Amino acid sequence: MKIDFNDLVSLWKDYNKASKSLVDAMDGTNNEVGEFAEKLVAKYYKAEQLSASNKSADLET
Repeated sequence: MKIDFNDLVSLWKDYNKASKSLVDAMDGTNNEVGEFAEKLVAKYYKAEQLSASNKSADLET
């Protein structure tokens, strides 16, 4: 797939805006995939997400 450099830059900016929005919405770290996975598992198992300072676990059922 050939893409114009300016289009590539535009896509990169859109990606970064979306990434920041995800992080802000999840009140988490810059690890969007990990944060989303925790939220997904918490929802599925009706678990509570623990604070980031908890070193031994991310969720409590």
